[in-house]
Amino acid sequence: MNRKAAPQDKDDEASVHSSVASLDKDLQALDEMDIDADFNMWSSFRGSFSVQKRASLEIIGKNKRSRMKNEKFDDLIDSINEVEVNEDPLHKLSPAEKKDIHQWNVRLGREQVFSRYYFPEQWELREMDAIQKFLKLENPSTSHSMLGDEATKSEQGEEATKRAVSSIFFPDDYDKKSVLLKRGPILLDGIDERELFLFSHGFLLSRIEFDSLMNLLLTMKSGNPEHFTSAQLKKRFNDIDSDHSGEIDRCELREIFLGMGVPIGENTLTEVMRNIDCDEDGTITFDEFELAMQQIAPTPPKWKTSIIGSLGKRLSNVFLSPSEMQRKLECACLFTDVEKIECLSMCHSATTRMFAQSSFGNLSFAIHVRGQEQPLVLICSKPEHKDAWINAFKVCIVNSVQNATDTSAKEMRDKIGWQHQIVRATIFSLVVMNNLDGLHKQITSNLQKFCERDEYRGFSALHYAAALGRLDCAILLIQAKVEVNATCNEQKTPLDYAIMYEKQDMIKLLEQYGAQANRSRVLFESAIEEQKKLKKQNTKTVNRKTMAKAEGAKGAMSEAMSALKERGDRIEKLDKKTADLQHDAQNYAEMAKKLKKKAKKKTTFFGL
Repeated sequence: MNRKAAPQDKDDEASVHSSVASLDKDLQALDEMDIDADFNMWSSFRGSFSVQKRASLEIIGKNKRSRMKNEKFDDLIDSINEVEVNEDPLHKLSPAEKKDIHQWNVRLGREQVFSRYYFPEQWELREMDAIQKFLKLENPSTSHSMLGDEATKSEQGEEATKRAVSSIFFPDDYDKKSVLLKRGPILLDGIDERELFLFSHGFLLSRIEFDSLMNLLLTMKSGNPEHFTSAQLKKRFNDIDSDHSGEIDRCELREIFLGMGVPIGENTLTEVMRNIDCDEDGTITFDEFELAMQQIAPTPPKWKTSIIGSLGKRLSNVFLSPSEMQRKLECACLFTDVEKIECLSMCHSATTRMFAQSSFGNLSFAIHVRGQEQPLVLICSKPEHKDAWINAFKVCIVNSVQNATDTSAKEMRDKIGWQHQIVRATIFSLVVMNNLDGLHKQITSNLQKFCERDEYRGFSALHYAAALGRLDCAILLIQAKVEVNATCNEQKTPLDYAIMYEKQDMIKLLEQYGAQANRSRVLFESAIEEQKKLKKQNTKTVNRKTMAKAEGAKGAMSEAMSALKERGDRIEKLDKKTADLQHDAQNYAEMAKKLKKKAKKKTTFFGL
């Protein structure tokens, strides 16, 4: 028997060694990952947005923030889409961008990082330490406001940010630990350039993109600013000062950025001017330019170069004023505070309609945070980047809900299709949310999607419609010629789930279009499941009765022992009394004997 098992044991051992080797290889690749040189996507990100696109996005973003009324919206969208019709099509992903997406997906594929018992690797700890120091984050329990005045949207938003920063960067010893899973550039509301950081238990937005703009402006693609002479600085200044007025204005700054393939928005341009224009007269003199150059290349602190590796090299070249340091953090949020995420090319709400119905819908997604009236609308440079970000959020949020132990998370997990209710990015979400307009739009544009199965239970869209009783959605799907007898991971058809959840109208509809189900099998399996539940309940009942009997026996035994002890105490007291009486009797006997002897002597003495 042992000889037969030996080959299997060897196979198992080889499999374990192979898995360990594969894991070690992945960890080594992650440890050696140069997130500065390999994944600083700002250049390609800005290159994807022309001046015309940025102008159109700013119009939508400003109107979103000002909450434009619906009657003015349609005319605005028509004018913007008219502008975008003549735009060149989006470029395909470059090799660097493909590598960026792939390497971050490697990080996201490690499910163990979402466990509350996971302790980060040393390189992960160094990354978190680098980000925390770079953003100048302090423990909220010992500091005041986390955000600058402009960034503070509400007290509720401030509190959410404090909770997130505390949990992500300053967890207690027994709290779950966060690690960096993805980062990259985005446009917030189509206006502001931000860098998005995704961690295992939350996310944050920062303004650190401004640092790279400052370096890009002052180094002009080449040269080390630390070694520039005054004459070289003067030449750089003259290169920017195109009208040779001796001062640099906003138009000249914009033109120099455009010449380097970096179209920037008005807000970002204002930030650059504010950090260089010391006297705030609207122009930059050579003295102000030289001062900014001197301050942008300080001696790198030891912790940046010796501890945090490639990210530290990047951060060591950063210069920002103290006021800007306080404004580096835009906002932070835990996944438990996220209400839903919308892929705007798939579905949208009233607050995200402007972006969804514009030509930028396929680049956009929105994060709705509980307690916040306005969502965070994030614009990516290419559809592939948007899909990568949505997938990253989906992985993180689904794992967060699955590992949570609170009542609300348990109630959420009991809902059919809860994953698609939180992250609304697929046709499954449209069915789960009963979004008929969105479903009809997707049917007319792409029938291929309706043959897909979801990654959780292998459901088709019709499975969800049948299980949830979404009759109108089922009609649209059937008219689109979806497979009515498709099976899921449990080898059940949509009709099986309609029967299981007693959706009578759905049963009639599916049968009308030729759906088949082995009802006896479904009922038989349901009966078996019910029997297992009853058996489990009976076992629990028997166990409870046994425990009750055991407790009763234990109580009776305790009472018996107490009674026995009392009896023993009484017997001991009686034995003591008996011994005392015997001792007294013996004394009395001896005394009587002595008295008898004395009496005898007296009789002899008197001659009696």
